[in-house]
Parts: sequence; structure tokens; C-alpha cells
Amino acid sequence: MTLAKKSETLWSEKRDLNGSDIGCDMRDNYEFMISSKHPITSKALEELINEGSRRRELCFDSKFYLPPLQDNSEFILVFSLKCNLGSPSPKTSLRVEMHRVVKIGREKETHCLGMRFEVHGNGSEHNYCHVQLSSEHRWKGSKDRLPNCPPWIPTEIPRIPLMADCPVSLIVALLVSFYGKHQTREMMKSIRFDGKYEQALRRLWSDELGRWR
Repeated sequence: MTLAKKSETLWSEKRDLNGSDIGCDMRDNYEFMISSKHPITSKALEELINEGSRRRELCFDSKFYLPPLQDNSEFILVFSLKCNLGSPSPKTSLRVEMHRVVKIGREKETHCLGMRFEVHGNGSEHNYCHVQLSSEHRWKGSKDRLPNCPPWIPTEIPRIPLMADCPVSLIVALLVSFYGKHQTREMMKSIRFDGKYEQALRRLWSDELGRWR
């Protein structure tokens, strides 16, 4: 089962990655979120990925809901991606919007904080895998402020280095940062990685690489 299908199934069945029922507040907040930000289906996402692989440019907007969290479960994660696969040193940008539904009187509204997991191309002084805060949603040249994101957060620094050096290990590092090693391994254990990424993954988990096969 792919990560997209697994996430879709968990939200549909209202369960977390351990198989436990998610709380009433999270269920209600998810329903509130998808009423205005409808999630992409795993089938539609697979079609986008296949098309992107043919065009050597993979990108999709922020409609992919990552699985329910256990730590800080009041947040709902929405993921987007942009990567130019045709470049010898592609810039990869993975964005996670951390949404929290807040009650204001009798109404609900979404508050959001963005995280950017990126590596820039050669020639940039930021051509290393890093994570930084974000207050905007950027897509195809447009920039929209994330809902109720504090305007004062720093969005250029710090660029915190990650133990990753390619798009695959960058995705793994992102998932580990939110779900931990064990749950990330469970989510991705059915995936067979290309051998060229083995060294990068070994740096992440030198003692557990064999479990990914």
C-alpha cells in the first residue's frame, strides 16, 4: 500500500498509524478542513506522479493529507511537492502546512504554520538539505499567506541542516520528523528504493537499512 493510499484509508476509517481510533476533536477538525480543502485521491495523485515522471518535473499542490499525528494530534498536515527531475542538481521543495482548527466564539477557523523541506541546486549557498519555517503557500508563481499564520515568524533563517542529501532521503527525513523512525518505516516498508539511494538512506539509518527491503 502506498503512503497516499494508506493515509486515505486511515482518514476514511478514522484511525491513526497504530490502528487506534482518532479522537472526536480530530475527526471534527478533519471534516471542517476538507469542507473547503478537499483532499486529492490516491488514484489522482498516482496519475500526477506518473505524468510528472514522464515530464521529468514532479509537482502537486497542497491537497494531500498526511496520516493523522499522534504527537500534537491537534494538527492536521497537508503536503505539497515540487521537484525538477530533469536537472543534474534539481531543486526540491517539500512543503507541509500544519493546520490547527480553533474555535472563536461559536465559529471555527484554521490557523496554520508552514514548514519547507528543501535542497537548492548547485551554485546556491543553500545547496544542502534543510528545513525552515514558512508563512506562505507558493504555487506556480503565486504567493498566498497561510491562514492566520503569525506575520512575524522568520522565513529565511534558520535553515536547519538535515541528514539527507537527495530527494528520497529528504522525504524520509520529513516523515521521521513528524512520525518518528518506527512509524515511518511502517508507512514505507512496501516501497522498493532504487539502489542509487542506498547510501543516502544508510546515513539516516545505518543500523536499520535492511528493514526497508
